[in-house]
Amino acid sequence: MLVTGATGFLGRALVPRLLASGATVTVHGRATASPFATSLDHVRGDLVDPLEAERLLSPWRWDAVVNLAGPVSGGSEVWATGVAVVHAHAMIALNLRRLAAEGTRIVHTSSMTVYGDPQASPIDEQHPRLPRHLYGLAKSVAEDVWLSALTLDTWVLRLPGLFSEHRRSGALYHFCRAARAGEVVKVSASEPTPWDLLHVDDAALAITSALAAEQPGGQAINVSYGQPVELSAIARWIADHAGAGSTVEQLPGVTHPVFCLDVTKARTRLGWAPPQLHDRLAALFAAYGADAR
Repeated sequence: MLVTGATGFLGRALVPRLLASGATVTVHGRATASPFATSLDHVRGDLVDPLEAERLLSPWRWDAVVNLAGPVSGGSEVWATGVAVVHAHAMIALNLRRLAAEGTRIVHTSSMTVYGDPQASPIDEQHPRLPRHLYGLAKSVAEDVWLSALTLDTWVLRLPGLFSEHRRSGALYHFCRAARAGEVVKVSASEPTPWDLLHVDDAALAITSALAAEQPGGQAINVSYGQPVELSAIARWIADHAGAGSTVEQLPGVTHPVFCLDVTKARTRLGWAPPQLHDRLAALFAAYGADAR
């Protein structure tokens, strides 16, 4: 298997799982430094450039690819940065598609951001793709590149934002830190923010399930806990769970939408049976507390 973007947050959780399953893994990343053993096959370079991609990946020698590669940006991106992100995601998908041998299984990680603001709830895979920013557009364009590749066995997994006990940044970390200290838990998003989240180990499990599936792909699949999520409600749950008397404060006049991915297809196609979100959040809170002690 080839894992592109393997040195990123999700790749670091996925590659050990693949190795433990007995897979032979090639890891790709742009940087010279790698968190993985030197005994692994490493491919280092930029997959955006067609000539560089061909140099790195020829001759083709993989049965399956997990595509995690591509720059990340958020809704506050400036136009030039956002356009570069769209270009990079499109070119990575196009170059991999051109070089992959017929019949190769592709597991491509997309994002809930392709949906934009929820028009219905729960959101199934037929929901209109109306991304709110250029990162969501980048993910949407890359999906189209893969799903139109009829000679490949393509699985597109639409993932929420990922979290982990090892990440010391982001909303969940700051909510937990403030709640444990009995401070005000601040929701600082200045505009309505559709939000869903998934533990990185559960994302890795979904990918390995797609790799092992006996039936062919060819579809986009939502992967989440299938529970309604709202940014301020998560902050309140963490504050209550801490039991230290924290209150939640958010900017006046900003109402965050409820976001809920329909995971019926994941249950059918991937045998998806994830834990409850609140169980994952409770474990996260406990892990952050253990670090503090």
